[in-house]
Amino acid sequence: MKNFIMIGASGYIAPKHFEAIKKTKNNLVAAYDVSQTAGKIDSFFKDCKFFFNFKEFQKFINIFKKTKKIHFLVICAPNYLHYKYINFGLKNKFEVICEKPLVLKSNHLHNIIKLEKKYKKKVNCIMQLRLNKKLIKYKKIIEKKIKKNPTKTFTGHINYFTFRGDWFLKSWKGSKKKSGGLTTNIGIHLFDLLYWYFGEYEKFKIYFSSPLENRGVLYFKNVKISWLISISSRHLKKGLTAKREFIFDKDKIQLSDNFNDLHTKSYDAILKKRGFGTMDVFSSIKLTERLRD
Repeated sequence: MKNFIMIGASGYIAPKHFEAIKKTKNNLVAAYDVSQTAGKIDSFFKDCKFFFNFKEFQKFINIFKKTKKIHFLVICAPNYLHYKYINFGLKNKFEVICEKPLVLKSNHLHNIIKLEKKYKKKVNCIMQLRLNKKLIKYKKIIEKKIKKNPTKTFTGHINYFTFRGDWFLKSWKGSKKKSGGLTTNIGIHLFDLLYWYFGEYEKFKIYFSSPLENRGVLYFKNVKISWLISISSRHLKKGLTAKREFIFDKDKIQLSDNFNDLHTKSYDAILKKRGFGTMDVFSSIKLTERLRD
């Protein structure tokens, strides 16, 4: 059994990590967050210590480490805090598991790679789309299509509509400095998928950018993919709260399907030392940084 600690235990994504730690038969010994809405921990780990004060959290860790080992630090904090807490984890010689985007700046990624080598610990990034069986299968179909028609220019489109209310723009997620904006906070999942499918991009264009909507096109070798990311209700039919689809060469793939237990699958891979690391996220971090600038 491995011992985990968590930063950002009150956030939206934290319960998926609680579940993954539990299902892989491991233990969450301590958690920290500034928000006082962490009650979901109780249904997973009744003995988990909780802290609102980071210094008290650190003190507990230092005492715990004297008799038992902490194996992993899980980071579910706001995007702009990832780099700070990754540094904290590596310097304490913990393996790290962090939600996407791993960091907001590519120079931070360079520094993390140096710290990984120094402390001989790995930073693992949750990249659940790469573990979706449907998307893995479709990757092979794409590769066959391109190989069969090497001179053809393929086209595709990603529509990612997910409604967010007034709270979203007033929270840290609505701040480009703190979240990276739509292309980073939401789009990084899509851009990583495209990089995984088609390799390095050659160029890009942005047609429209606002806090509610971002539209552009990415050019790869023999492939042109347009994207539209929106948190506005105007792109959704009445009654729908989300629509996520990838259209490529007339094929339509739903990006919301088969998402059950992907965090648990991520943890399974990480525990077997096959998790996605810093080099896996490098291209999408660099791209979203350029799109943001």
